[in-house]
Amino acid sequence: TLVITYEDGLLTRAATRGNGLVGDDVTANVRTIRSVPLRIPRNPASGVEAPKKLVVRGEVMFLKKDFEAIKKKQKELGLPLYVNARNTASGSLKQKDSRATASRPLTAYLYSIVEIVGNAPRSQWDTLGFLRDLGFHIPPESQHYPALSDIIQQIPNWISRRNQLQYEIDGLVIKINDLRIAGDLGIVGKDPRGATAFKFP
Repeated sequence: TLVITYEDGLLTRAATRGNGLVGDDVTANVRTIRSVPLRIPRNPASGVEAPKKLVVRGEVMFLKKDFEAIKKKQKELGLPLYVNARNTASGSLKQKDSRATASRPLTAYLYSIVEIVGNAPRSQWDTLGFLRDLGFHIPPESQHYPALSDIIQQIPNWISRRNQLQYEIDGLVIKINDLRIAGDLGIVGKDPRGATAFKFP
């Protein structure tokens, strides 16, 4: 998990989630990830202006094809093979030399706003649209379902699709769309009550 701060549209700081309060400063490394804009809006044609301050949260990962490519390169060089895409992405983000991070094809998807100066979207779905309009990569498979019954009905479809996605998943995150209601539900430990993880069998 990655938290990125923009001030006056410029990327000023990036950190890992860490323990939920304190993480590692990975600003120099995040600047090398091509899918993370150094300045927003990347595409001014959207008509959305960069807020005075914006703090966003997302995930850094390897797409399946990119992870296979770096494993192939490791093998050709006679180096130990990476086993786990998640751990390799995390390690790549924490490299002491940003050139090492730059050499690895990481992808970042942003999905929530931690802090904003200005008008904030009122729903999860509007947040994704707002972030997309600012030039961020958002999770492309995200879906909006009007009722819990719709989600339950779609779970078998998601289980059958999981291996066709560009990246590895072990389940779904189901969120209450209305951010006010989600916020009112509060947090237990590090877990917001307005979202739950549904892990696949």
